[in-house]
Amino acid sequence: MPFPFVSYSEVDVLIIGAGPAGLMCANALATARVNVRIVDQKAFKLTTGEGDGIAPRTTEVLQSYGLAERLMRESCQLHLAAFYNPSSTGGIEVPYQQNTERVSSICKIPIRVRVVLEKFDKSEDRPRREIVHAKFVVGCDGAHSWIRKQVDITMDGEQSGRVDKDKIGPEQILESSIFALDCPEIARTLQAYPKSEFLWWTIYSVGQRVASKFSIKNRIFIAGDACHTHSPKAAWKIALVVRGWANMPLLSTYESERRKFALDLIEWDKMPVLFLIPRGCRTFQTDFTSGIGIHYQPSVAVNDRNQELASGLVLGKRVPPCKFMRAADAWPFELQDLLPSDFLFKLLVFTGDFSDPLQQARVESMVKNIQKPKSFLNRYATHGSSRFDIITISKGRKETFNIFRLPTLLRSHWSKVFIDDTDPTGSFGGEGYSYYGVGAEGALVVVRPDGYVGAIAPLDHVEDLDAYFASFMKIPA
Repeated sequence: MPFPFVSYSEVDVLIIGAGPAGLMCANALATARVNVRIVDQKAFKLTTGEGDGIAPRTTEVLQSYGLAERLMRESCQLHLAAFYNPSSTGGIEVPYQQNTERVSSICKIPIRVRVVLEKFDKSEDRPRREIVHAKFVVGCDGAHSWIRKQVDITMDGEQSGRVDKDKIGPEQILESSIFALDCPEIARTLQAYPKSEFLWWTIYSVGQRVASKFSIKNRIFIAGDACHTHSPKAAWKIALVVRGWANMPLLSTYESERRKFALDLIEWDKMPVLFLIPRGCRTFQTDFTSGIGIHYQPSVAVNDRNQELASGLVLGKRVPPCKFMRAADAWPFELQDLLPSDFLFKLLVFTGDFSDPLQQARVESMVKNIQKPKSFLNRYATHGSSRFDIITISKGRKETFNIFRLPTLLRSHWSKVFIDDTDPTGSFGGEGYSYYGVGAEGALVVVRPDGYVGAIAPLDHVEDLDAYFASFMKIPA
C-alpha cells in the first residue's frame, strides 16, 4: 500500500518502547537536556501492572532521580513473596520465598509523543509514515524486541517449563500456597482473599536467556527485557557523548558491564537450590538479587588502582549508604542523598583531620595541583561550568571544626562540606572513615553519574585521576 504522506524528523536519541526501561531511559536523558523521543505501539497507559516489583537498588536509582518519595508514598510494600514451580501435570507446586518490595508503576515524565512509524489513520482512511533520523537508538521494546530482530541480535539460553493456563487459575494458586507454606499466619491472610474478585492475573514463565550483544557499533542499544538489563546504565553514557562531554569508547562499557551481570543473573537463576527449598516459612535474599551487589570489572570507566585507600568504597560497586554531619549545621545526611543522577561526576575529598598541620599541608598541596589548567577539573570545563561536583568530608569534632579554614575549592557552597562525627544527640555517626576504610591520610574518590565508584587516588597523586578521565572524557572545542 502506498504512503501518500511521509514526514521527517531528527532527534539525538530515539527510544523504541515506553515500558519501564524506556521511560526510565527517557527520563534520564531528559534530565540531561538531551533531545530524546520515545515511541510505542500502545495508544494508552496500562491499567494493571506487568511485573512491577522494585528491588532495593532500583529504589536507590529512583531516589537519585528524585522519584523515591512519591514511590514510597504511592506504592504497596510487600516484604515476602512466593514463587512456584510448574508441576508435571501442568499445575504448580512447592514455592520458595524471597524478601521483596512491590510497587505501582511510576515515572517522572509522561509520554509526550506517540508515534507509530507506519500507521493507518482511520479518520483519513490512509496510512502514514514518519522517518526519524537519530544519532542513537535504544530498543526497550520487550522480550520480543523488534529492534533486536532488525539488527540480528540473538537471545542465547533456554526457557523454563510452561504451565498450562487452562488448568490453573488464581484460586488454585492460593490453595496451593496455603498447603505449601505450612505457615498458619500466612495461610490465614491468603484465605481472606475473595476468590472471585481478581481483576488481572498471569503466569510468569522464567526465561534464562540473554542477548548475544547489547549494542551495534555503539549506535544501537537494547535494554530492559529486550536484552535482560536496565536502561539508566546506558542513558548517562549516551548523554555524555551526545553533549560532547565524552568520547565514543565510553559507550562500549555499557555492554561489557551490563552483559556480565545479565549472565551472572542467568547462572544464579539456574541454581537448583531455589527449586528444592523445603516447606515452611523461609526467606531467601542476597546482595545479588537485591541489585546492591553488582560489581563492574575494570574498564575505561572503572580504574582498578588504589583500592587500599578506601577499602569500603569498592571500585566498580555502588557507594554504600553512610551518614555524615553537615559541618555548617550538624544536620545528618546520607551520602547517597548527595549523589543525585545529574550527570556530573562526584569527587569525594576525604581530607582527614584538617586541624593536623601536616595533613592540612597535604590537602592544600592537592588543591593547588587540582586547580592547574591541565588538571581534569579545568581541562574538561565547558564555558565556565564544571562537569564535577566536589563534596568534602573531613574528620573532626563539630564543636571545633572551622569550615572557613578549608581552601575555597573545597567549600564552593556551605552545603558541600561534611564531617565524620556523631549527630548532636550522640546516637549515630562518627564511623564513616572506618566504614569506608579511609585512613588518616585521606583519599580522593570519583563517583560516576550512576553512583558507582570509578576511581580512587591519594591526595598527592592527582595525576591518577587525570589519567582516568583522559581515557574517555572529551576536551571541549
